[in-house]
Amino acid sequence: MFDPYRKWLGIPPKSQPPNHYRLLGIGLFESDQDVISNAADRQMSHVRTFQSGKYSELSQRILNELSAARICLLDAKKCAAYDAKLRITLKSSKPQPQPLGDAAPTINVAPTIPGISPSTTTFSSAAVSLIYSTKRRKKKLQQLVVSVIIVSLVLGALILLFFVSSRSGMEQPKTKAPVQHKSKSYLEYFRAHDLHGN
Repeated sequence: MFDPYRKWLGIPPKSQPPNHYRLLGIGLFESDQDVISNAADRQMSHVRTFQSGKYSELSQRILNELSAARICLLDAKKCAAYDAKLRITLKSSKPQPQPLGDAAPTINVAPTIPGISPSTTTFSSAAVSLIYSTKRRKKKLQQLVVSVIIVSLVLGALILLFFVSSRSGMEQPKTKAPVQHKSKSYLEYFRAHDLHGN
């Protein structure tokens, strides 16, 4: 089955459910407001790309979690209380043994959203890899098509520009004035040379 934390945010099952810092992809107890805000924007923008797809419901839940993490970590009082609880949790937590064999992990989809009961779903890694390999191929093909179109348009524009500039740079052929022949008519010629003997 599908694991949105791992596939979308790179959070492995052993780090799930993620704390706010892990969810935003920043270091534990990060205090820089800009770092927190930018990380939340980055993660939310990425997850929004999945809103209209097959996993739209999951993407909305993750977006809610990201929003809750942002609000908490940017508020000094809420952040101090959250950090205190997190320190206690980290001290008391022990590594959980991982399932062996083909057992699919159980993922808690919405562990940190207040007012929403956590739901668990079992995900198959084979199905996830099949879905993602197909999506990757489709995305790469779309990127290739867009690249070919852009390159074609640029080349067309350059060729057009070349022809327009070469035509405007050509000199217009000068029209020659009609040649004035100084030829005389036969009559004038004969008179001038007095060929008739006169």
